[in-house]
Amino acid sequence: MRRLSLLLLVGIFLFGFSQSALAESPIVINPSQWFTGEIDLGTSTATTFTIRNEGQDPLVITRIGFQSGCSPDFVVTQGPAMPFTLGSYEEVSVEISFRPNSEGLHSGAILVEYNSAQP
Repeated sequence: MRRLSLLLLVGIFLFGFSQSALAESPIVINPSQWFTGEIDLGTSTATTFTIRNEGQDPLVITRIGFQSGCSPDFVVTQGPAMPFTLGSYEEVSVEISFRPNSEGLHSGAILVEYNSAQP
C-alpha cells in the first residue's frame, strides 16, 4: 500500500475590513501545526482545532476554509454554520479531516474570514 506524508500549517488569516496586518489579528488557532506523518491512500485522519477570539470586540466569522492553492484533500468536517458571531474570548471547535487521493506531500493553511460585529 502506498504511503504519504502530510503537513498542515495553520494561522493564515484573511482580514475583514477593519484588519490591516497579521500582528493585529485577534484570531488564534490551536494547535498551530498538524503533522500526521505517513497515512495510507484511501484512509483518512482528522483532528480538532479551536478558533479563539482574543480580542475585546465580537467578530462575525463568515468563512472557515482553506487558503487558495491548498491540497483539496483537506475538508472541514464539523463546525458551526456560517456566519456566526464569536464573542470576546470565546472559542469554537472545528474538525478537519484529510483523505489523500494521491502520493506526496500535501499541505494547507486554514483560512478564517471575519468582520467586526461592531457597526
